[in-house]
Parts: sequence; C-alpha cells; structure tokens
Amino acid sequence: MAAIALSSVAFGQSANVYTFAATTGTYTELATGTDLPLVRADSYISPAQTIGFDFVYEGVTYTQFKMTSNGAISLNPVGTNNLTSNDFSTANTTSRPIIAPLWDDNDGNVSSPLASIARYQVSGTTPNQVLTVEWRYWQWNYNASGNTISHQI
Repeated sequence: MAAIALSSVAFGQSANVYTFAATTGTYTELATGTDLPLVRADSYISPAQTIGFDFVYEGVTYTQFKMTSNGAISLNPVGTNNLTSNDFSTANTTSRPIIAPLWDDNDGNVSSPLASIARYQVSGTTPNQVLTVEWRYWQWNYNASGNTISHQI
C-alpha cells in the first residue's frame, strides 16, 4: 500500500523537496466518514469539501479539497477539471495543485463483487489531524474488466 498523509503538521516548501515513501502494510478501509457517491460517476469532480484543518502545501494554506473519480484530489476549491488523463501538462490552473497517487481514467461504477465507495474522513485531534480520502473497489481503468483496487490519500 502506498500512503500519502495530509496532516495538520505540514511543510511550507517547494513541491520538489517533498518526499514520497512507499510502505508495505495492511490496507484498512475507512469504517466511517463522509460518503461522496457522485464521485463514482465517470470523470467527476466533487464540490469542495472541508479538510478539517489548515493544510500548508508549497507555502499556501488550504482548507478545502475536491475528490475526482480518477484517483486524485485537487486543492483548488474552484477547480473544474475532472483530471481524466494522467497528463500533468493538461492539469492546468483549473485543477492545480493536485495530489495524485493513482491518477488515471479510473472507473467507480463497479458493483460486483462489491460496490465502489468514495469516502473521506478526518481523524485525530488538533494539532495532529489527518485527512484520509479513499477510493474503495475501483477499476484502475474505465474499460477494465475483472479485478478492482482500493487506495487512499
């Protein structure tokens, strides 16, 4: 499982100095949280959701995010791009900044063996809060048949 945590303890620096660390562990589904069932639609971006704390990214403080059906979140509260393709050159100012650990033209219309879920949860207490955004039982590509995946930011 790859993990990227948005926490209230953040760094205000350039994106090129942030680090990514792949970890191995047990994937833990969010048992509770806020469901965003419309995110399961093809090429969808949610309305702005509250992060629950101030999140500083590249020196800018963000308090909202948008979840896309394509495995990414946008920190642009007025963004309109649903990020269908995983081409950063097309992820223009209508979506940036983004965090995109599994960015592709994914499919959230899976119903068998289990239905897809789009959910987020804020956990912890100030100043140690974490926002977890989950795509559960998703197909990695819109035209895939068979296995599903689950991942979280």
